[in-house]
Amino acid sequence: MRIWVGIVTGLLLAGCRKDRPPPPEEPKVSYSREIRPILARHCIKCHELEGNSTGYLLSLAAPKIPTTFSLPHPEGITIPPKEDGLLLKWRVEGGDVDEHWALGPLKGSDWNPGATSPGTEESFPEGDFREHLRLMIAGDLLPDQGAILKTNWLRQGDDNPTSRLKLVSQFLGFPIDRISAPKGISAPDETRLRHIFSTPHDGGPSNSLKPPTFMETPSHDPDPLWANWEKDPEKNAQNWFAQKNTTPQIPGLVAAFSFDNGKSDNVALGHFNPANFELTETTEGVSGLAVAAPRGVILPSSMKFSSLHPFTLSLWVKVDALAGEIPLIVKQKDSRGFYLGLQDGRPTARFIRYWPGNAIDTITEAPSLPPGRWSHLTLSYDGSRKAAGLQLLVNGVSIPQLTKADSLRGRVFPIGESFPITLGGQGTDGLALDEIQLFDRQLSALEIRTLRDGKSLLNFFKGSKELSPELTDYFVSTSDSRRRFDAALLQHRENKLVTEDQLKETLVMESLTRAEPPTEARLTGPKCLDAIDRLEFVDTLIHTDVNLLARALANNVWKAHFGEALVPGLGNANSDMSRVDDLDALAVKLIDLDWDLAHLSAFLTKPVSP
Repeated sequence: MRIWVGIVTGLLLAGCRKDRPPPPEEPKVSYSREIRPILARHCIKCHELEGNSTGYLLSLAAPKIPTTFSLPHPEGITIPPKEDGLLLKWRVEGGDVDEHWALGPLKGSDWNPGATSPGTEESFPEGDFREHLRLMIAGDLLPDQGAILKTNWLRQGDDNPTSRLKLVSQFLGFPIDRISAPKGISAPDETRLRHIFSTPHDGGPSNSLKPPTFMETPSHDPDPLWANWEKDPEKNAQNWFAQKNTTPQIPGLVAAFSFDNGKSDNVALGHFNPANFELTETTEGVSGLAVAAPRGVILPSSMKFSSLHPFTLSLWVKVDALAGEIPLIVKQKDSRGFYLGLQDGRPTARFIRYWPGNAIDTITEAPSLPPGRWSHLTLSYDGSRKAAGLQLLVNGVSIPQLTKADSLRGRVFPIGESFPITLGGQGTDGLALDEIQLFDRQLSALEIRTLRDGKSLLNFFKGSKELSPELTDYFVSTSDSRRRFDAALLQHRENKLVTEDQLKETLVMESLTRAEPPTEARLTGPKCLDAIDRLEFVDTLIHTDVNLLARALANNVWKAHFGEALVPGLGNANSDMSRVDDLDALAVKLIDLDWDLAHLSAFLTKPVSP
């Protein structure tokens, strides 16, 4: 009986085994989900650099494990048995590298988060967020000039290429920089990305508003036209010339420093300063004494250089060596203000609010001051806040100039703030200055020549039998009607400046030249890493790396509500993969909502029927 029971039981079991479906095929090991985290945790630190001591260079993006790659691992490297087994199985299966899971197809599901969030204080913009993202990353590269303001987002934090890469990396949740651990991209990728997220002014002088900056131009009436003032020079000048009953003068002198008494006294106004303005070094000047080696000699505050008001600055200069930067007259604080100097013997003049993004700067094209000899230097300025309004003359002759900056906006000298006025500075041992004069108007060419030779104006006036263009220009520039016009023009500019002072100046992006494209096609990872500028970067992200972007944005919205992302470190080699399917469901929902983050946020706060 027992025998029959055994036989029957065996037959039954055999029948059950026959009817049972074969066991499912075990899935292949996934590189992106299983192997890459192992390599990142245990291997990359020894194998990532060219010429490392192991003799093998490992790339997380596209690892190609040779057959010579030995197991077990070197002494001191301990990999858990389960992970070690996965590595071995992956190699046996061929060592294939699949596309990173965050870039792969989205998996829809019936997951319903329900009314799980009380809401968030973070406000998301309405509409297709991809357009917002385009402006945030590459607004300065788009035709609409107003779009540049959105790039202020990239100027947050430490404000350098590394910081900007971190911002984008954290926002997308994908390790696109080598600062994040584990390291996610190659050295050429890193170099190219740092380049496209740089500005021309990175690494320059730092202050509270490092360029580039953007300020909305206010709408206002244009400057009064020359036609609005009494400009009938021919008739009035002819009457003046016919009378010849006065000796022509050069009006408008507000400051003059001869240094003949060994002090920096403003003799134009009869000002005699305290003893602390005594000069420590003097030398023989053009007339009497001159100040020598002015290593920061302080001048009285009566020297006013307004960026709105015309003026003419005249001085004699002698310098032994022309190499390098030589300051002559400076009214600055923390690099902001007015500067007149020499650059390798070439006169240069600047008005600076923030250097170099908010300034005007001009320099003569060729060396024009001979070493060891006195030269007469004149700066004529029209108050326009344009580089073309700065005119440099040497020995009475206008010198062709190069414009280095022409973007002055706002007020150079803040109201109520005192800026020191100094002569020279460091490195001016071979410099001497004499007969410094400041006029509160633009002098005519004839007047400027007179400052040099002392006689041109009088000689022209007495020696001319008929009214010359030079004398007409002199008469017009010194007339009462011109003075009235200048006063009205100054008031108009002051009114405009009051409006500008109320405008916010914003840090924005400005691109360098386009980066070199990659030499090899990318096998894995987001295609946006191959971009050669920020516009190509964001457009590739939007149109090609679509699934990555959808997951990243959905992850951010969830994190804003609950304080932690569904998949922390999205795309990171050590990502927590437990809620990948939930993230995919939320990403699909975002796409269904036409990429509107505000609507996705509202979705997480509303009860949804099961």
